[in-house]
Amino acid sequence: MLWFNEWQEQQRELVTAESFSSEEDAERVLHALQERRGHTHVPLVRDDQVSPDLLVPNAITEIQSGRFSGQFFYARAGHHHYELLEQLIAGAEAGNLSHPEYVSSLCFSSGMAAISATLETLALSSERRSGVVLHGRVMYPLMKGLLVPIREGSLTSKIGGFAGIEVDTTKPEEVDAELQRSKRDGIHVLAIIYEPFTNPTLEYTDTRAVADIAHRHGVPVIVDNTFLTPYLQEALRLGADIVVHSMTKYFSGYADRLGGVVTGPKAFMEQLKEMRTTKGNVMDPGSAWVYAAERVPTLADRMKAHILNADAIVTNLLRNFEDGGIRVLHARGHSDVRNGSTGGVVSFVFNGGDEYAFERSRRFTKYVLANREVCRVATSFGEEQTLILPYAGMMGDVHRLSAGHIPFGLVRVAAGREKAIGPVIEYLREGIRQAIWS
Repeated sequence: MLWFNEWQEQQRELVTAESFSSEEDAERVLHALQERRGHTHVPLVRDDQVSPDLLVPNAITEIQSGRFSGQFFYARAGHHHYELLEQLIAGAEAGNLSHPEYVSSLCFSSGMAAISATLETLALSSERRSGVVLHGRVMYPLMKGLLVPIREGSLTSKIGGFAGIEVDTTKPEEVDAELQRSKRDGIHVLAIIYEPFTNPTLEYTDTRAVADIAHRHGVPVIVDNTFLTPYLQEALRLGADIVVHSMTKYFSGYADRLGGVVTGPKAFMEQLKEMRTTKGNVMDPGSAWVYAAERVPTLADRMKAHILNADAIVTNLLRNFEDGGIRVLHARGHSDVRNGSTGGVVSFVFNGGDEYAFERSRRFTKYVLANREVCRVATSFGEEQTLILPYAGMMGDVHRLSAGHIPFGLVRVAAGREKAIGPVIEYLREGIRQAIWS
């Protein structure tokens, strides 16, 4: 991959001892929409038009060649709103790096569209035009659905677009061992992809350590940073090569629109844009405008609210159930995350053997379904209201839980932005008590 060779030289200038911008810098970047508009050709008003008027001869050729900077002829190939949003995201991910001009961003119709296009482009940019993707042990199930497992222990692929090897990225030595094993077996590894905090088990991967190992083997690192967002961690500073987000979650904040975004080296992003244009997995212009004008600039403030409530939930659950009943999953204190936070998601597991924990989780599910005044039962996160997802109660399939390495008694709580979190805490306490002692 020619882009990767060039990028490794540039990346040495980007990796910093800091893992995220200062509080002031983070807010400055995320609120810098008006300033950034002044440095682009982007109009200051919303214009959702998919196919604008062409006003000069050879307009399409001139636009495609780049001679008409900032001009677009069809939304699948580009749009003013995309450019506005992409500049803002690139600023959030890399605006405070020494050379932000080395990277750019591209928005997509969804997080999965962003990930699948990234993997396809990696394969096409490889000399072999194919390869294997190493992926984290616990990941979003649909992400694993893209991969055909070639070693024992992975989920069965639904689509089978790429070969996949599961590896526990929380243990960098296992990443190194798998890369050595793959090299010995003649397997070409395209990339490693993982979440810094696994969803929903909240196990932490040290990107600095994984990137150092992967780069020694000539393998790019893709970080799915949906859980943390650039507010809590800027993965490019740690050595990641490509960062992806499902914008549907925290970037959206209101569960009213889909979206995905990729940030990476400009040479790679040019190839990725061709893939996006050809496959057509673009964001609609209206959503791009809403994300750019309303949602991204307020991300920092919303993340603070989610984190404050999540911390209150963790503190209370630890205090009220310290003698048993549940185990709260939290991994605070990592220096590569702002304030050592785990973000706005809390998970807990009912204690006991698998059968006991599974049954308690099912009881908890009955409680939350019968009492939906305080929290919603839903699969997403980053919304105004706290969302609860009891995995056993909603999936009901021990084989899927086992294959995904999810404890049978796990419940995920996606803290909302309620100004008064007390009712949510009492609601959780009562549900846990009923599940344990009823």
